[in-house]
Amino acid sequence: MPPPVRDAFLSAGHGCHIDLEGDWLYGDLPDLRHDYSAEARGLGHFRFAFNDTMLIGGRKQPLQSVDKIRKAIDNGSRKFRSPAELIEAVMGQSLDGMTTGTRWPWRHARWHRGPHRLRCMAQ
Repeated sequence: MPPPVRDAFLSAGHGCHIDLEGDWLYGDLPDLRHDYSAEARGLGHFRFAFNDTMLIGGRKQPLQSVDKIRKAIDNGSRKFRSPAELIEAVMGQSLDGMTTGTRWPWRHARWHRGPHRLRCMAQ
């Protein structure tokens, strides 16, 4: 893993972004926390880094989107051909969860594109 990817993955701060370094795509995405006894309990973050053959993910608490994808894999209803496909599914679940019937500012978020970087800005 390239040093900039490792540094971003292990950094203390949170910020919604997706970056590209060499053949690694990595980022920090917002997701709804999951406490298993009720609905969403605030906003958490999912960090990821992947290339063609490897995926590394991290979170500090259970997250709804990650849990939904895990369940789909466990019950055989979803298979992924690549790390990119799996991250795309997590991102889709996250955005769906935060835009459907929520008051989160992310439902009106815009993605700002820069050289090798996407940054999400809540409006």
